[in-house]
Amino acid sequence: MHEAADRARTLRAGQGRPGIALWLGLLLGALLAARPAVADDLKVHLEGVVADKLPLLKTYVTIVDGDGKPVRANNGYKLHIDQVEQKDLTVQFQPFAESKEPMDVVMVVQLSPVMEPAIRHVRDGIQKLAKALVKGNAESKLAIIGYASEVKRLEDLNRPNEVARDLEKLQIEQDASEVRMVEAVRVAIDLAREHGDRRRRVILFSDGIDANQGKEAYADVGRKAQQAGVVLDSIGFAPFEPGRLRSVIEISRISGGTARRCRTAEDVPANFAQVTDGLFSTAIVTFGLTTSGDNAQHAFQVSYHSGREDVLSEPLQLQLPPFEPADPAGHGWLFWVGVVGGGLLGIIILLFIIGKIMGG
Repeated sequence: MHEAADRARTLRAGQGRPGIALWLGLLLGALLAARPAVADDLKVHLEGVVADKLPLLKTYVTIVDGDGKPVRANNGYKLHIDQVEQKDLTVQFQPFAESKEPMDVVMVVQLSPVMEPAIRHVRDGIQKLAKALVKGNAESKLAIIGYASEVKRLEDLNRPNEVARDLEKLQIEQDASEVRMVEAVRVAIDLAREHGDRRRRVILFSDGIDANQGKEAYADVGRKAQQAGVVLDSIGFAPFEPGRLRSVIEISRISGGTARRCRTAEDVPANFAQVTDGLFSTAIVTFGLTTSGDNAQHAFQVSYHSGREDVLSEPLQLQLPPFEPADPAGHGWLFWVGVVGGGLLGIIILLFIIGKIMGG
């Protein structure tokens, strides 16, 4: 009788184990399946390239996830020139927040009646952005451009705290019947490019509509930003017609920036916080180039190694003049073991030959 009970308990235990194993297998499978999706969702933005201290090539790299949240990483970066990965480069990393470099930020805000529910949150977002800029470097500058039926330079590049004191200038134009987004962005790019010796960003708050422009105009203004070395981040607010945000998504993509969307006015603060965080989570990655330039234009990309994949940035064109190349990066310990071992073997052979000669 006791033996029967023991067999029953053993049977029940045996039946439970496959169930647990099944659940563990399903969980493991889900985790493995999710890994490529995480890599696929990451976006690497090559914000800028500085070639004034060659062979050291300085790059500004921002990584964001599928929700537009900045991803901080202090390694895993590779350089690609004309789609070819550059091997044996020395790589140096520094968070932008630690560099204490100044930057210029131009805020572009749509002021037509459809923005009425969000304008209060926009003012608060700019206020916090100004504080972050001052904390990062007191020499940073902030400007504000408003647009609806016409484009207005409400504040030229100035100290962020001074600009933030008068945000009541951002008033909705109730009688505006059309908007001029593309013109406003062009003005912002021209304003930002005035100081080419520092990092420059344009932040666009818009519903993506322009009175007269079409798809090609959006691509043109994105290319203008990229050529000027100005990255454009966008915060789209179009709760009822999200399809109209394709324009700002295109501009941001071409310029190397990130496009974010607010589904409601209450989403505006979180998106502003992501933009501000992204400004200071950028990585300064410096590569020691081992091949000299040829005065020709080349396409530069930076990749980030995530899981089993390398996520590539959009290409950035740059002309490299001739320069003295850097030495290749140091070899691993196996290489040096081989060098030392080979040297010792050579000495032994040489001594053997000398012994033979002397003995003969």
